Amino acid sequence: MHLTWKPYGCGYPDCGHKTNAKKDILEHIDNKHKTERKFKCKAEGCTKETNRKADLRRHFVAVHTVPLVAESYSSEKENLPPLKNDA
Repeated sequence: MHLTWKPYGCGYPDCGHKTNAKKDILEHIDNKHKTERKFKCKAEGCTKETNRKADLRRHFVAVHTVPLVAESYSSEKENLPPLKNDA
């Protein structure tokens, strides 16, 4: 059964997003309205930034066709593009 009652609404002007879970509205605000991005693409010349690791990985796979070389990226696991053996 899906809940239709959505008591949590986004407080940003002109945004009508609502949800039934507080954690979901906080994630929405982080992903859609915050300007500081946690994950930055390390590919040369790329300026893509995102708040979600999954979005950065999706971007890397979709946009960059250069073979992945882990040494060319930050040692921080969060900033690495997807690797075949990355679990």
